[in-house]
Amino acid sequence: MSIHVTDFKWEKGNNDLRYIELLEKNLKNEQAITVKAVAKIRELSAENKEIRNKAIDEFTNRLKKEYQPCEATDTEIYTKVCNRIDEIAEEMRGAE
Repeated sequence: MSIHVTDFKWEKGNNDLRYIELLEKNLKNEQAITVKAVAKIRELSAENKEIRNKAIDEFTNRLKKEYQPCEATDTEIYTKVCNRIDEIAEEMRGAE
């Protein structure tokens, strides 16, 4: 964002102090804008991560429900598969 000043003309040696004051004010304004922008980016990033994690959880839960063991002998395999699904979900949550 740039600010154009049309009502002030710098005259070297005559209004140096006023010119410096305007530059400092402009710098403070830009810094404030930057702080707000960074805060908003962080907020949106956190919201996005939360949404993503919910989707991962929903998918893993539905996957586990869909493939529940049919017989008692399948329970051990099902447990191993569920553990692996959980590991993959954690890896996905950690990815940025």
